[in-house]
Amino acid sequence: MKDLIEKLKTEVGITAEQAEKALHSVKDYVAEKFPMIKGAVENIFSGGEAADDAPAEESKSWMDKISDVIPGDIGEKLESLTKKAADEGSEALDKASDYAKEMYEKGKKKLDDIA
Repeated sequence: MKDLIEKLKTEVGITAEQAEKALHSVKDYVAEKFPMIKGAVENIFSGGEAADDAPAEESKSWMDKISDVIPGDIGEKLESLTKKAADEGSEALDKASDYAKEMYEKGKKKLDDIA
């Protein structure tokens, strides 16, 4: 999961702690909504990092490995759902970040006006 945490840090602009919390939330959500595959979800999210000399196939994102672990339509649908949830989570984080920056600037302006 380290590679995904790093990706979230750089692309979304959040801390490692925030990225880890977001991933755990996604994992818990998927495991709760699809209890029949909870074990597979746990394996995907707790999987180790690929070795540096591993083939390119091994360096795929954990989200791309879901359908490898869970064969058939269920695996494909779960992989799609997970990617969609990650994208929507990223969008929500972007919006929250933009809103927080906007509120900060408005607050700063008000303080500057007072002073």
